Amino acid sequence: MSDALSVVGSAVGIISLGIQVCQGLVSYLQSFKSQDQEIQDSIKEAQTIVSLFNSLKDVLLRLDQHSARVIAVVDCLNDCEKKLRELQLFLLKLQKSSEPTKNTRQKIKDARHSFAYPFLEGKLLSLRQSLQKLLQNLDLAVNIASLYVFSTSIDPLDAHSCISDLMTQMCHLLHGVNGAVQSQGLHIAQTSDHLLALDKAVAIRFRDAEEILSQFTIAAQDLRQEIVAQTTVAASSLSQMMSRNQHLQEELNERLGRCLEEMYSHGTASPGLTIQYQNVVPQKHSAVFEELSKLHFGFLFRDRDPSGSDIASAVENTKRAILSLYRDGKASPSDRDEYGCNQAEIACGLMTLFYNEP
Repeated sequence: MSDALSVVGSAVGIISLGIQVCQGLVSYLQSFKSQDQEIQDSIKEAQTIVSLFNSLKDVLLRLDQHSARVIAVVDCLNDCEKKLRELQLFLLKLQKSSEPTKNTRQKIKDARHSFAYPFLEGKLLSLRQSLQKLLQNLDLAVNIASLYVFSTSIDPLDAHSCISDLMTQMCHLLHGVNGAVQSQGLHIAQTSDHLLALDKAVAIRFRDAEEILSQFTIAAQDLRQEIVAQTTVAASSLSQMMSRNQHLQEELNERLGRCLEEMYSHGTASPGLTIQYQNVVPQKHSAVFEELSKLHFGFLFRDRDPSGSDIASAVENTKRAILSLYRDGKASPSDRDEYGCNQAEIACGLMTLFYNEP
């Protein structure tokens, strides 16, 4: 009997030590005005340990002192005792004097303790880990003790009734779970059908898009070939037209040169060297410019390209008209227009302009 009482007494002593140390630790940590999250968490853990110690003390006094569960609880408390002693020693170093004093030396010591926390952060972290281990051991001890108290205090009939009620509740819960699972299965099946329908619709749209793209590609290739063919024909026609215009221009220049030579040979021994430029006749008043313009526009507004004989006939008629103007005194080979060009230069300019028309 004395051994059992000594075991329980030892356990109660460890519990009292744990309550004292944790309350002191809470008081010290609460003295900091600017508490960060780690300090607040340590305070909560220490307060939780105090509550567990109090609960364990109440339960321990109700247990059979000779039971194996009491021994298991005491073993858990013995594991906690070493950590509690370390916490107690460290707390004694940290705590400032609780007695009011006006001693300057003591005030300096108190201030030093207040500022020591930031430099002891690593040690406090280690102690916090120790608190967490204490929590685990105490939680295990409380669970063991509570289980034994529950098992010894409950009546067998009440236990059977509780178990029956629990079984009924579990059946209801399982029924509800089965209903929820069936509902979710139906919803999943509907969702699966909807996804399959969407997949088919997307596949159809994709196939239609591929067909449209293929048709567009074929049409683009056909259009490209047609454009190339039309461009080739246009280039060939343009080349032929340019070649024909070049021959016509060469023939016209040759005939015009002969006409001018014949024109200058009338009344002069050396064509081009004895012409005297005397009169300035503006183009709008020049009878020679009018005849040359008729020649130019006559070729310009034809429905077809003029042949060589047409050009020669038109030039011959214009030459006779200009010579008639010279004969009648209405114009002179020496006349110049307002731009300083003589009649030969005007004729060459008009004919060149004609062959440059598109």
